[in-house]
Amino acid sequence: MDLTFSASVSSISVDVSINNDTIDELDELFRAVLALVSDVDRVEVAPASADILIIDDDGEP
Repeated sequence: MDLTFSASVSSISVDVSINNDTIDELDELFRAVLALVSDVDRVEVAPASADILIIDDDGEP
């Protein structure tokens, strides 16, 4: 499974490509997203919004 994460916090933008066949459960996927966000130096708590785009490149449902 090829997943592409794109995160943007204020003026900081992070693009990460993750290739991992072991991420099959949604809770594991969200833990990976939270780990990505925790690596960003500055996170504004409120008011805040988040857009997460997940692209599945393998074409399987």
